[in-house]
Formats: sequence, C-alpha cells, structure tokens
Amino acid sequence: FDALLGCHGVLWHGYKGDFGMTDEMSYFIRDEQIFVKRINPTRFLFDPATNMANLDEARWVGRSFDMPLDDILEDDTLDIEMEKVKGFEGYGDIVRDDVLKSGGQDIKFTSQGQKTLIDYADSEYKKSRACRFIRIYEIFKRPNKKERKEGKKGRIILLTKEQVKPLRVNQWNYQAKGFPAQILQFNELPESIFGLDDIKTYQAIVDNKNILRNLQIRNAQENSKVWVALSKDGTNEEDIQKIKVGDQTIVLFDGDTVNGKMQVMTGGAGASNELYLVDQRIDKELQDKSGVSDLKRGFANSGEESATSIRQRSAGGAVRPQYRQDIMAEFLKNSTKYILNLLRQFMPY
Repeated sequence: FDALLGCHGVLWHGYKGDFGMTDEMSYFIRDEQIFVKRINPTRFLFDPATNMANLDEARWVGRSFDMPLDDILEDDTLDIEMEKVKGFEGYGDIVRDDVLKSGGQDIKFTSQGQKTLIDYADSEYKKSRACRFIRIYEIFKRPNKKERKEGKKGRIILLTKEQVKPLRVNQWNYQAKGFPAQILQFNELPESIFGLDDIKTYQAIVDNKNILRNLQIRNAQENSKVWVALSKDGTNEEDIQKIKVGDQTIVLFDGDTVNGKMQVMTGGAGASNELYLVDQRIDKELQDKSGVSDLKRGFANSGEESATSIRQRSAGGAVRPQYRQDIMAEFLKNSTKYILNLLRQFMPY
C-alpha cells in the first residue's frame, strides 16, 4: 500500500537487545528476539546526499518514533540532560464533536467542533508528564575510511532535538550485510530523491477524464432543456409561472388557436457525440497506463473456444503484473536474507 500510494514502503529489521532503541512497544516483540515491522515512510530517514534509487551508498539511515517521556527519563542507560528534555504534549489527533450546521445546505462539521484528544483531558493530566512524549531518532551510521581500516562496522546513535549530545552511542553490532531497512518501490527514479507513486503515472489522464465527464453532464443538461417562447399578447405572469413549474402544465390562451402565441423547442437532438467518442479514447489510454487492459486480455471473448488463443492472450496480460511480482519477490528475498543473518547471530534458544 505504501509503495503504490506513497512512493515507497519500508520494512525495518532489528534485534531487541542492549543497543540502539530497545523499547519496541509491541507486546509481541520480546527481549533478545528478532523483529520485523513496517514503519511509516515519513518516519524513515536517510542521507540527503543519496536518493532512494542508490540507498546502498548512503552514509547513514535511520527512523524516528515517539516515546513516552517517563519511559525515557527513567532509562538509566541513556545520557539525558534533565533540564533540557521536556518533551511535547501528545494526543494531538483531531477529533470532531457532533456539532452540525445545516442551514439548508449540506450537513457538515463546523470548525468549532474540531478538537484534539488532549482537549478532553483533565487539566491536571495535561500538566503532568504522563501525556508528554519525546521524539527519538535512531541512526545507523556507516564507518568512515579510518574506521573501516580498523575493522569497525559503524555506530548506532540515539538522538533527540531537545539536547545537543546523543542519548546513547553503540557499536553497530549487526553482522548482516546492509542497512536494517528494506525498501519496496515500483516506479524508481534514479535522478530523483523519491520515486513515483502509481497514481502519478496516469494522474493527468484521470484529470482529463473527470473534465470530460463534467462536460458530458453539462452537455446533457443543456440539451435536455425545453425552451418555450411566448407571445407578449395574451400572456400574463400566471401563465409564465405555470410553464416554469413544468410537469403537465396547462396554459390557457385567449382565442381559438395558439399559433403565433407560443412555440416549444428542445435541444435534445443536438447532443454532441464527440464527447463520448473522446471519452472512450481516454478510457482506453487510462486502462493501458494503469495495466487494466493487460489483465483484460486474459478473459475469453464471447464465442471464442480456442485454448491456444486464450493462453497467448493470458501470457500477454500477465506482463506488467508479473513485473510487479518480480519486484516484490526481490524485496521479500532480501528481507528474508537479512532475517536469516540476524538469526545466525542472535539465535533464540
């Protein structure tokens, strides 16, 4: 999901031990065991001198996460400057009150009804440390040239913006080759920091399709109108109002005939067919870009009975889905290799 809609997905591998950030909060991540977890791509950090396409050349990668302030201050393995580390007020998620405003319009929530979760808490709790968190940055830094000559693997650094010196610095103990983060991305851009999400590859076509659909609706509305022309002689406001109402309206005129007094016209026959022809072309382009047309090739047409033709079309329809599967298979293979190397080092008995 992250790779399709958010450019890339990140899978983080680690060992819960006495180095790095050991306080993984999941109930299922226990001490002295390997863990693998998905992390938010916006919480994944890396050397700005590189990009996602050549992340193996980065000098460092890392992740950020929020920890309860009490847990950090009570950790005697961290070097904390108590007078500087205050944390931030957590529970800032926006929630909505049941305050509605209709006024003859669509029902919607008012801005006055939007509050944060912490706004509902008692004032004593707001002032306590229990609601405060601190943002931690866990950085895996590769060794420089001198450290590589000495056989060192690098360092794991814990940082926070609230103090200058690190919270803790450990040796990079992982014997597994590479960074602990495995990246999944389908649309890689070698000369850009990030790749493309799938929607951007056909976003312009979708926008054109929406514009054309609005034109079709407007065209249908305009051409479905009935135009009534009335003579000024013998027509009063009541007659005009009846015609505006519309449904089975009866209008009375003085005299024996309405010739020369009223004329009814409709533009229904003038609806443009070009809009619908262009819509079909755009729809085909959209299917080609998104890969839907490839999948459709695997379905048999009505009256087709040749198994050979079905197999040939099915093979052609699996090209782009197979390409995605190859990328995911490579991603999972690299992840499994990293897990196996961690297990060889930290064998759970």
